[in-house]
Amino acid sequence: MEVTSTAVTAGVAKQKLEFAYDGQSRRVSKKVYSWSGSAWLLESSLLFLYDGWNLIAELDALDSNAAVRTYVWGTDLSGSLQGAGGVGGLLFAYLGSDAHGAEFDGNGNVIGYVDMATGAKSATYEYGAFGEILIADGMSAEAMPFRFSTKYTDNETGLLYYGLRYYSPGMGRWLSKDPIEEEGGTSLYAFVSNNPVTQFDSLGLYEIDVHYYLTLWLASKIKCLPESDATAIASADQGVDENPATSPGLGNTERQRNVNTKYHALHAAPQGGPSDAYMETLRSKAFSSCDPADLGVYLHYLQDTFSHRGFTDPTTGHGKAGHNPDKTANDVSRAYRMAEATLDALIAWSKSCKKCCESSSATAANSLSKPEIGDLFQFLKSPGGGFSTEIGEDDLAAKLKILNLQKR
Repeated sequence: MEVTSTAVTAGVAKQKLEFAYDGQSRRVSKKVYSWSGSAWLLESSLLFLYDGWNLIAELDALDSNAAVRTYVWGTDLSGSLQGAGGVGGLLFAYLGSDAHGAEFDGNGNVIGYVDMATGAKSATYEYGAFGEILIADGMSAEAMPFRFSTKYTDNETGLLYYGLRYYSPGMGRWLSKDPIEEEGGTSLYAFVSNNPVTQFDSLGLYEIDVHYYLTLWLASKIKCLPESDATAIASADQGVDENPATSPGLGNTERQRNVNTKYHALHAAPQGGPSDAYMETLRSKAFSSCDPADLGVYLHYLQDTFSHRGFTDPTTGHGKAGHNPDKTANDVSRAYRMAEATLDALIAWSKSCKKCCESSSATAANSLSKPEIGDLFQFLKSPGGGFSTEIGEDDLAAKLKILNLQKR
């Protein structure tokens, strides 16, 4: 990586960076050169040591591999040591022998460091929407490379090293294509669908393929349920995510935490079943009002009890597990149980509110034909996008084709 002649003309210092990687694509060395006017001069040479993907030491190759910085990690936003790529998991950074404790916001961005010897703030950071540095203040602010998204920042370029590719906060995009190509969505360079203000890797939900299209398809299997009701139910189900009053988000306020709890099953109380008071409240309203819109809201919560099972924090939700829990292909057997529960609820509501199929013994187990069950499994197994992105247009079109549905 080298500064171009155009940038040099504009006053940028002429530098060259050289990186080396191991067989797992981890960056294991970084050399920085400056231009003397006639030759490149090696200014610094760092070696990187890892535990898995977590960086634990930077060594100075020009000083007998002396430790420049070392790091201590705990559980990240996934609740495991490296399930979220270490995001939000950094405990301490050592500059030589001086320990500094990391501070985070709800998205796992480092917002500061505290000198553990004195208790004083040694660094403070504030970021723009795409992770660009707005404020970097404190004696150690520049010396600490882990900042936005707990990823290593190269001071020479401002780029963030995410492991498999580099991210530019200034451009708000990746420098290279998504390693999983179109499975990550149609935009191979976009960062969280190019919408980090409203798109959170920290929270998740089954996406439109489930909350609208699967619900619509299942409702259509109840022969005596009018098509208008089926559409209203599906629209209300998806509407929970689209209505600003009920949409999920980072729980930095009490109002948003209440929304995440009451509409998206992100709480420590029982998630699903008769002991889930939040779900029973929505169910009771749907069955007493007999309004298709109320049923859609209840179904949304019911479906989220499957994708959000085990995610109990209304502030951070999925953490940096990204959208993975919301991809039906991520856990097909769980997604199938979700579909069965949705169909059972639709049947029960139709019997109670529409006096439709009231004499029938229909349940989810006997309401779908073998070919329909086959289609359902194929739909659930079909790809739904990448780790940190919502389902893309191509993947959604493929899933709709399986169920013979038209885009709304």
